[in-house]
Amino acid sequence: ARSLAECGRCVADDLCPVVGDVAYRCDHYTKRCVSPQWNATEVYERCPEVYSDPSTWGAMCKLPCPDQQSPFGCAKNNCLNEDFPCDWVPGCSGEGDSLPYALPRMSSACLRSCVDHESFAYNLYDIENCRTMQTVWGGCANNRMWQICPVTCRSPECPDRCNREEVPDESGKRCYQYVEENRFDCVEGIKLGMDCHCKCGLVYGSASATRFHNNGGAFTWRIRVQGQELGLHMNATLEEKFSISVTGTSMSPESGVYNPARLKIVEEDAPCSHADNVDGVEGLVCERPPGNNLLAIAVCDTYPSTATAWLHRWSEVSVARCGDFHMCHCNGNCGERDSWK
Repeated sequence: ARSLAECGRCVADDLCPVVGDVAYRCDHYTKRCVSPQWNATEVYERCPEVYSDPSTWGAMCKLPCPDQQSPFGCAKNNCLNEDFPCDWVPGCSGEGDSLPYALPRMSSACLRSCVDHESFAYNLYDIENCRTMQTVWGGCANNRMWQICPVTCRSPECPDRCNREEVPDESGKRCYQYVEENRFDCVEGIKLGMDCHCKCGLVYGSASATRFHNNGGAFTWRIRVQGQELGLHMNATLEEKFSISVTGTSMSPESGVYNPARLKIVEEDAPCSHADNVDGVEGLVCERPPGNNLLAIAVCDTYPSTATAWLHRWSEVSVARCGDFHMCHCNGNCGERDSWK
């Protein structure tokens, strides 16, 4: 308690310092520690925000956000800075995580898409969308404009946040960049196995609410959002090495041999629950136990080369056989049939 400095980012009053005899409070608009004696002008003068440095930005709440505990419902409704509250105060949980106490990472306060906030444009200024706002206001120089319309105005917000959060593909490019370049949309990026959770948080939230994804793990063909299924689709060249990436939620994030997630490539009509790899697969060790039990669960030993809570990737895989195959993912407890999807 009382561990933050003047102007430090905060989620509750009791994190703010006592300066002299004055107990600082967590400001309802900037979510920074300020003196109760300061007016709004003094807050912005003493805690300046530099456009080119998002780490100096406040929460940009356009309406007061007094919440000081989970679920922080006012964050997504009133505040533009999507780092608040879930990536706001380093070590907030006391375990090295920035999540406030009892706030799940999959909550609507955390899983917010990095997009233009056009609902704010309409609700606050009666302007339909960001393109119209840009015309009416004469460009993006106005602070309110680039805060409400970070994509249209190409502000540093999405690059700063999504470069931190999204795992790039093997070319070094991230999902948000492809989407903003109109190379593909969110669903198409997910079906390519890209980590799109920063740019496309609402899609991840919708998918996690379906009955086929209530325990997390990789998205599969059973999960549908916006009328489209989210399972991975990819092509590979015979005997050439390639990587397989899958995205989802609450994925096992451990590194190296400590990660329990596994992957296998099976016949198109084979059950994921106990099938082993098709003949010719290299780079994914997965074999049926000795004996004649056809229902015995194949034992898979290859852990992902890259693992986060949003993506698993296996590298140096090849298949020496042509055909259409099915990829099966397990997020943990892979000796159990129901763990394979």
